[in-house]
Amino acid sequence: MTMGSVYVCAPYADAAFVRMIHEMLRKRGIGYTSTWADHAHGAEDFARFTVDALRGALAANCRGIQRADVVLVYDPTGAGRETYAEAARAVEWGKHVVWCAPRGLTQWAPGVVRVADLDAALVSIEAALAVDGRVKS
Repeated sequence: MTMGSVYVCAPYADAAFVRMIHEMLRKRGIGYTSTWADHAHGAEDFARFTVDALRGALAANCRGIQRADVVLVYDPTGAGRETYAEAARAVEWGKHVVWCAPRGLTQWAPGVVRVADLDAALVSIEAALAVDGRVKS
C-alpha cells in the first residue's frame, strides 16, 4: 500500500527522467499518477496524433492530476510547455504543489511549496503526505 500519490508535471522530452522519479517515489512507498511518462519517448510531436488522441491524452493527464495527493512541477531548465498548464490546473484544483522549476507567478499561489532541487522536492513530498496518504492540512 502506498502512502499517497504524486503527479509529475515535466516536459515530454524528459519522460525518461520522470520514470526515474517514479522509481524514487516507489522506493519511498509513494505512488504516481503521471502515467503519461510511461509511454512517452523522444520529442513531443502533436502532428503525429489525431485530434481524438490528443484530447484523450489531455483527459488522461487531467485525471492523473485530479487523483494525485501532491503535484510535483519538475522542469529545471524551463523547457516545458504543457508543464505549466498542468501546474496551473493543479493549483486551481487545490492540490498541494511542489515547485522545482524556474520562477513564475503560479509558484506564489497558496498551496505551492518552492524547492531548489529534486532532493528537496522528495523531502517536501514525504513531509506533505500523512500515513493515510492524504496531504496534511
